[in-house]
Amino acid sequence: LQLLDRSTDEKLLINVMKAIGKWIQHDLPPQTRTEYLSKLKRFQKVRSLELHNAFLELMYDIYTHAKTTDEEKKLHLRGSFLIGMSSRSTSLREKHFVTMNAEVPSDFDGRLRAIFDIRTWDQAGNLYFIPSSFDLLFGLSPHDGVVVMPAMAPSVVQLTPSSLKSVGKTSERFQALLLEQNDFVRSVSGYTVGSLLGPLRSLLHTDPKLAHATWTRTFPSLWTSLNPESQKFLKESIPHLLASTAMLKQNRLVPNSVQSVVSGLRKARVPEISPTL
Repeated sequence: LQLLDRSTDEKLLINVMKAIGKWIQHDLPPQTRTEYLSKLKRFQKVRSLELHNAFLELMYDIYTHAKTTDEEKKLHLRGSFLIGMSSRSTSLREKHFVTMNAEVPSDFDGRLRAIFDIRTWDQAGNLYFIPSSFDLLFGLSPHDGVVVMPAMAPSVVQLTPSSLKSVGKTSERFQALLLEQNDFVRSVSGYTVGSLLGPLRSLLHTDPKLAHATWTRTFPSLWTSLNPESQKFLKESIPHLLASTAMLKQNRLVPNSVQSVVSGLRKARVPEISPTL
């Protein structure tokens, strides 16, 4: 434990963390486990990306270990787990997402309730959790499903420069645009939902401003898709979440989670919430 407090050697610290991880996952007295977990929290904020990722990997392994209790998750591991959900490492972020995706309800209304539940983000601190919220919403989609173009979208037809002549006089530029559109529609028909959502999820984690704008424009549709009972539930739980002490650190971020949620509520013109906030 003294090495964790005093050493600055990254490789040594990583090896020590791995050793502690093995000890924690075996039979240790509860008090000793708590002491180790408390000491490891200092690595939540370190400059070294390699050391930070090693810490998140260790915390993930402990979080998902069969011997880890719910109390330990809540008191010592939840904060690190949420950091992993927002990690710059795609592979790390995906591991955490898969676990959390299995922990929250699998229906749309239940998932949106979980997103606005204070217990989900009570240890989020100054993390911008809107991209992670999108992850959970996208987790409801069948990622192996084939993309289907809406009925109003242009269908794929056999367009060639010669066939365009029969349409009448068209500029070369217009003909090129028609052919380009035709190629686009044909190419999209081979995509799966996952192949489109994957890059979008990465963009939302990379660009907070894009995540804020996307949430603001998307939330009205999310709100109208809820049943009346869930809308009533969220009208009570959202103010509770936004006014909680857990959200106080959000003012360090621009944009922050509170701003995004409020912006979405205003866009959706949700009664009994927006004026109060």
